[in-house]
Order: sequence, then structure tokens, then C-alpha cells
Amino acid sequence: MLKHLHILVFLLLTCTISLAQTEEVQIEVYGFEDGLSHRNVFKIQQDNKGFIWLATFNGLNRFDGIQFEKVDYYPAEKNNSNHYIEDLCVDSTGQLYVLDNRGVYQFAADNFKSTAIYKTEEDQNFEPKRLFLDRQQQVWFSSFSAELGSSLLHSPYDSLNTLPLLGNYPDKPMVEDDRFIYTVIKDRTIQSLTKSGKPVSKFRIPSTARISNLWVDQNNQLWVLTERGEVFYREYNKFIRHELSDQITSNKYLMSAFWMEPNGDIWVGGFSSLWHYSATRKKATNYNGRIRQITKNAVNYRTIYQDRQGVLWVATDFGAVKLVKSNRLFQQYLNEGSEFCDHGICSMRGITGDGEGHIFFSYYNSIHQLDTKTDIITPLFRSVPFNNPPFGIFYHKNHLYTGNGLKINVKTLQIDTLFQVPTNDKGTMTMDKDSLMWFAYEQSIYVYDQQDSLVNLSFLPELQEAITSDITYLYQGRESDYFWVATNANGLFQISTSKGVFTSINTQNSDLSSDRILAVYEDNKANLWIATANGLDQLHIPTGRIEVLTTEEGLSNNFINGLLPEGDTCIWTSTDNGLSRYCIADQSFTNYYQQDGLSSNEFNRISFYKDYNDRLYFGGLNGVNAFYPSQQFMKQKEATEAPILWTSFARFDGNVDRLLTQKTQLSPDTTIELTHQDKFFTIEFTLANYANPSQNNYSYMLEGFEPTWSKPSNNHVARYYNIPAGDYIFKVKAAAVGENWQEEQLQIPIKVHEAFFNTWWFLLTALFLATSLVIGLFKLRIYRVEQGRRKLEKEVEVRTQELQQAKQKSDELLLNILPAETAEELKKYGKTKAKRFESVTVLFSDFKGFTNIAEQLSPEDLVAEIDLCFRTFDEIMDMYGLEKIKTIGDAYMCVGGIPVSEKNMAVKMVQAALEIQAYMAALQLEKTELNQPCFEARIGIHTGSVVAGIVGIKKFAYDIWGDTVNIAARMEASSEIGKVNISEATYQLVKDHFICTPRGKIEVKSKGLVDMYFVEGLKRQG
Repeated sequence: MLKHLHILVFLLLTCTISLAQTEEVQIEVYGFEDGLSHRNVFKIQQDNKGFIWLATFNGLNRFDGIQFEKVDYYPAEKNNSNHYIEDLCVDSTGQLYVLDNRGVYQFAADNFKSTAIYKTEEDQNFEPKRLFLDRQQQVWFSSFSAELGSSLLHSPYDSLNTLPLLGNYPDKPMVEDDRFIYTVIKDRTIQSLTKSGKPVSKFRIPSTARISNLWVDQNNQLWVLTERGEVFYREYNKFIRHELSDQITSNKYLMSAFWMEPNGDIWVGGFSSLWHYSATRKKATNYNGRIRQITKNAVNYRTIYQDRQGVLWVATDFGAVKLVKSNRLFQQYLNEGSEFCDHGICSMRGITGDGEGHIFFSYYNSIHQLDTKTDIITPLFRSVPFNNPPFGIFYHKNHLYTGNGLKINVKTLQIDTLFQVPTNDKGTMTMDKDSLMWFAYEQSIYVYDQQDSLVNLSFLPELQEAITSDITYLYQGRESDYFWVATNANGLFQISTSKGVFTSINTQNSDLSSDRILAVYEDNKANLWIATANGLDQLHIPTGRIEVLTTEEGLSNNFINGLLPEGDTCIWTSTDNGLSRYCIADQSFTNYYQQDGLSSNEFNRISFYKDYNDRLYFGGLNGVNAFYPSQQFMKQKEATEAPILWTSFARFDGNVDRLLTQKTQLSPDTTIELTHQDKFFTIEFTLANYANPSQNNYSYMLEGFEPTWSKPSNNHVARYYNIPAGDYIFKVKAAAVGENWQEEQLQIPIKVHEAFFNTWWFLLTALFLATSLVIGLFKLRIYRVEQGRRKLEKEVEVRTQELQQAKQKSDELLLNILPAETAEELKKYGKTKAKRFESVTVLFSDFKGFTNIAEQLSPEDLVAEIDLCFRTFDEIMDMYGLEKIKTIGDAYMCVGGIPVSEKNMAVKMVQAALEIQAYMAALQLEKTELNQPCFEARIGIHTGSVVAGIVGIKKFAYDIWGDTVNIAARMEASSEIGKVNISEATYQLVKDHFICTPRGKIEVKSKGLVDMYFVEGLKRQG
């Protein structure tokens, strides 16, 4: 029985080690629901710009990380949906070579233009089957005749001759090294060719299985895959069987996909098998099970491709499979859970070590011990359950101490209780330089002297009164006289054990970024690094100066749970979203996430430790991540920058009054030309890093129009309205998830042409004509003045008397209309008397179905949409000299004729209303194309008398009252979507300028029957 128990423990340990060393791979499958034109994919490639191209059963697809777009590549047809693509190649210039059952075509990715290279005629026996692009960017292809049972190799260097390929099967793979081109001519025979296609020699592989794929690695070594999953490599003219061949255990038949990574890792795929062989671990892993959990079907893995950022793409009959490998920068422990963890997930609560190679991990239900020499991890309590909620664990002399006062003998597993406290998620401890153990639980501090003597630290009663929240961390400074005490809501305290005094540091008396502090570390330059809930604070202890580092400076997340030093040069912080390494010398952050090999992006407090070998440990929601920081570690994090793709450009053309969208021939080398009639334009972009495209960040600006960059976000669309004439440059910068901003930016020149009536030549001509007219009128006036001078002299005396009387009357009339003391009255008393205006025009508008649309949008998006509309309304009001009164919810009110009445104010109000409806119609077009909800407006107008004035004594509001306002509101309520409804009074003022449709008398609440009219547009003049 004991023997069997030992075997079981050994198997558990072996399983734990195996799981800890399994490489992390994120898997995603794209299909119909993601926009792919067909789930049956045959080949995947990447072009020189960064777009991903997919050959499917239903035509050619382009993927930019955001959406799939089906592309018509066949020159004679606009719709190639009935033709499936068997093979696809992309050269270094962005030219695509497409092979389907009709022939071979060259397709330009930039302008979507296609040319036929080879066509399958109806009377021709041979049908193209596989493409090959050599190092000179010349395309080869093989063809197969089912009737004859043979294949031909077509060379780009000799169009008259073809090379027969034996073997009664269509798929003939080809590869190239620095000397020859290789292809398969029989089931197990390889033919070498010169670069011009002349046969050289033949050789067979030591297998009975048919060759299904060939590969040449970076060292020009030839590799062979057979349908049974055997892998051979050629060395000194001899084929050697690779050890991967024996590790492929499931379905060793119909294997055809092969890919070798630069680091020597190998991927092999076939029916229900997708194997990854790690060159470092010498071990193969089958990912078919994980993929089948997603597809719910058996999958045939046809071809494998790795893009420039290292993302692997697999073409299958159930979609495009994307595999993102972690960089394996970290060793993980307990990330796969254990039998002691809650629901199999180990959320860590403390880490410590004995200084001799044993590390202890604690969590709610157990403590595990890691032997770093063997990398074996075992539970400390193997048969007896151990449950200890508090945070914190510390090792000293064969004993583990917990934050809630437990003392555990690691040899005998005897548990002693040092002090009684509730079993809550609280508690931390440390040891000072005199080997005294310090405990902090809730707001109390205890000291244990290793002689079973425990005292409550009560020599500072003022400190006990000052700490009103839980203590989160204890740390002894480099000077043994003082301790740092971090709290959950009271900031930081520095206490002197010898002097019995303390100093408080918090947000009220310093530049500390937050009063919630979870860890501190003091370096050898008198800097205290403080982990807060709002960033990493650096306190210079002698001066008290604090510098705050946040996500604005590159930190992965502002909530910091722990920190550890890397020598004296860097600080590592564990956050709620990844690990961050801060280099003190160049003041830069490098961030690490799950895609870099972390078990989880979220970490826990009091769960970090640095052992005697300078190995760092950080615990989080899913186990522990351990690593040795080094230069090689940093180099492995470095990644090739991905290009920023310009995917779409759209503009609302005022000439044709519709939205025009362009998705091809988008080159930053060509300037976008816009006119003053193009009311708005949008630019879509994306980063060609497909590891996790939804989390890529972007920031953009229109240089010459915007002074600063937009706030970083994953928004990949920029929209601009009514840009003034001028020359601009639209700039985009991007960052892959977890990375810093890339140096390369997307820059698109944009030129907005001036309207002809604002050009210099038009203005100069107008000035000349105006000057000539003024001179002519001036001379005419001089002539008339001279003629009437004598007559005027006789009337001067009479006129002077009349003018004096008129002036007296006008002064009296002015004082009657506008008392001089009105302004002084407002300044002196804070209020004025209301004024009546006899003829003003009032406009009301609101949005149809506002409540329904509001339910579809978040509050932020709803306010943004209303703000967009009302900003445009305000611009229109200013253009026509009208006065906005107020907005209430989705209602908008304005008036014409106040405070200064002008001629044709009613006409201007109707023109403004038509402008608003035109803008709303244009906005609806844009929203409809984007499948987004859009507001639709109703407008009502009435002309009459109102009373206007200032109300209230605070936050003065200029408002109008009267029956005219009420009738205008009724006009809006009786209007229809997209219409301008006017009253009889307004109609009489504007009927000579606008086409109006009588609506007859309509019942209006509290007003009875009222004549109304719809304004249809301006009347043609002349």
C-alpha cells in the first residue's frame, strides 16, 4: 500500500512539472461569423504591407485584423464566388498569385487588378494544382491530369517546355535552397532542378509513405514530411529520421502541412492532428484537441504560415486558425491549479523562501513547497487540510509565520498560535535586523522576539490613533532605526523604534498619488519606491520630493500590488494588468502580459519575493510566475514593429450628396484632395499585429488642425467635419498590446481646396469692381451736391432748426425705447426689467424616437451624439445671425430678431431650419452605412411678439416668454420627421422666398385649429 502511495505521489509531481512547462498558446478560429466568405480555407499568406490573404472555397479574402473583405481577383468576372482557390503565393512587391480550377492569375494587392498567366481550356487535360515562388520572385506551378494520371511542372523561364512529374496524385510540393529547386516526381522520389528548371539528380527517402511536403530551413537544409507524419532531414546526402516522427502518436496518416520556425520549432498538420515540436524541450504537443473544442468537428489542417510578428496561421476546412505563442519568458507554478485550490485555481496569498533553494507558496487552502534545484513542487500539508485566509507568509529557522499569527514548523507541521485574531483576509509580517518578528493585523502591530514572547506595539499611542485603516505592509528601512508602515487608506507612516516618534505621509500633506499603499522598497540612493493604487511613487527621503509614474509614462496599470528590485538599476512592479519593469537610467517601462507567458494578468498583494539567487517571484490570480531578469530576457521581449495599415477612406461628397468609400489604391504617398463641398471624411486604419488586434492602441491627430494627439484607445476610425481649406497631415501612431508606441507612424497628406469665392483672384476682382463702383458713386454725388449746394444754403437755417427739433425728439424717443440706466441697473441691483419685442421668429426642434435611441447607446455615446448635432445647430445659428435660447434634453430653441431686429429675419430662420434638416439627412446616410442608430429631427417655426429678459439672481439666463413661444412649440409637435413646419404668420413673411405646401387647419392643443405649412425649399429666382 505504501509503495502504491509513493508511486501516486511521484505521478502527481511529474504531472505538475509537465503542466508547469507546457508552452502557452492562445488559439482563435475565424469563420463565417467573423466575416470570412467561407470556412473552407486552403492557404494563408501575408503581403508586403501587412495584410493577411486567405484562399477559400468561396474566393479570395483580405484580413486587416478588424474585418474580412472578399476580393474579386478574376479579371473577366466581377463575382468569383463559384470558384474556389486551391493555392496562393505573395511576392515581396505585393503581387499575389492565385491558382483556381480555371487557371493561374497575377493579382495586384494595391489596386486589385488581375492578369491571367495560365488558363485551363475546356479541351485541355491538365489543371493547375500547386504554386511555388522562387527567390527571384518568379512563379512556378504544377498541373495534373486525372485522365492521364500524371503531372507537369511549368517553369517561368521556359514557357515552351514542361517537365513531366511521375506519381498518380496531384499535389507536388516544391522548395528551393541556395543551389537547387526540389520537387517530388514520384511518391518517394525527389528531383533537384537548376534555377532555370533543368533536371539535375534524383534521390529517394527511406520510407514507404508518400512525400506530402518539402521544406528548406535557414541553413539550406532540406526537410521532408510524409503522409504518415514522418519527418526527415537531409545531411551529407543522407536522409535522417527526426525524433518528432516517433512522438506523433495520433493519426499518422494524411499529414500534409509543415512549417519550421526560425528557432527550430516544427509544426506538422493533417487530418485531426496539429503537432508542435519544441526544439528546446525536445517534445511534441498536439493542439488538435483544443481546436476541436472550438470547432466541435474533426479538422483537416491543410497549410501552416507564420507572419512577420510570429503569429501562426493554419488553413483548415473549419476556418482560419490563429495561434499566438507566448515568449515563455516566465516559469509558471500552480498555474494549472491543484487539488487544494478553490475550483482548481490557485489565487496566491504569500511567497517566502528559506535561502537554501526552497520556496513556499501560500493560498487559501494550502501551502506548497518548491525545490528550485529539482523544480519539483509539493504540498506542505499532504494529508491534513490547511485553511488560512490571511495574506502574508514569512520563513525563519524552520518555521513559517503567517499574517494572522500562526507559527508552522516545516519539519513536523506542528502549528502554534502566537496571538488570537479573526480569520479575515488581513495580516502581514516581516523580520527586523535584530531578528524580531513584526506582525500587523488590521490596525494593530505585534512584535515577537523568537523566545515565545509577544507584545503589542503600544509605545506609540498616537500612531494607533492615526492608523484608522488596515495595515497592508511592513518594511524596515536601510537605517535600522525606522520602519515603514503602509496602510489601506491612511497613506504611509515612518516610525522610529528608538525615539518613539512617527511621521505621516499622505495625499493631504504631500504629493503622494494615493493613500492606499500595498508595498514599499528603499534603494541605496535614499529613494523609497511606493506601490500605490494610483501609480508608482518615488519618494526622495532627504528632501521629501515625490515623483509619480503612471500609465501616462508607460506603466501597464496604475494599481500596483507589489514591487521588487533588479539590482540597483530597475524596479519590477506587479499590477492589476501585467508586470512592469522600470529602468531607472532611461526612465522607461517595459510591460509583460499573458501573451509573454504570464499565467494571468492580475496579481495579488503580499505575493512577491526575491530569493538568494536573485530570482523573482510574483503571485497572482492563477499561480506564481518566476524568472531571472537579464539582458537576454529583455532581448527576447523585443519585437519587430508591425506596419500601420490604411484600410479605408470615405467622404461625403456635396456634389452628389452621398457617401463615397474607397478601399483600394490607398497610398500615403498620394495626397487626398478635398473640396469645400466635402462635408466630412473618415479614415480607418489598423496595426498589422494580429496577436490580439482588439487590444492594440492607437492615437491620431490632423496636423495643422489639431494641436495634440487623441487620447490612446483601440478606436481605429477617425472622422472630421467641415475642415477649413489648407494643407494637413493626418498622423497615426500605434502600439501592440503591452508594447510601447512604435517609432513608425502612418502619415497621410490631405489638402482641402478653398472655395472659389474665397480665392485671391476672386477677391481681387471683387475688390476692383467695388472700388470702381465707389469712385463712380462718389463723383456722381459730388455733382449732385454741387447742384444742390445753393438750394441747401437757403434751407440751412430752416433745416438747422428742424434738425435740432428732430434731434431732441430722437433723443427722447431713444430714451423711451432703451433707458440709459438699464445697464447700470443690472450692475447695481443684479436684475433688469423684462422687455417686449413685437415681431420675432421662434424655432423649436426635437429628435424622433429619442428615448428608444437613448436605450441603445451608453450615456457617454448618447451625450456625444447630441453634442455633435447641437454643435452643428449652433454653427448654423451663428451663420444666419440668430440667437440660441436654450436646449432641454433633445429639444433645441432659438429666436431671430432679438436683441436687434433685422429685415427678413423670418427668412433667415427658415433657411437655418432647412440647413439643419440637410445636415441631419447627411448624418443619417453615414450612420445607416455604419449600421448605427441616428437621430431624426422635427422643426416648428412661428412669428409673433415675445417678452425677453434676464431671470434669476445667479447664473443669469436670457429667456423669452409669450404665446408666440407656445405656438412655436406646437408647430414643432405638429411637424414631421425631416420637415420644417411653419405657422400662417411666418408663412406670410417668407412665402415669396420659399416653396411651401399648405397643410390646412390642424388641431393644436389649447389653440384650436391653426393653419400650417411645410417648407419644401427655396424658390428659384428670376
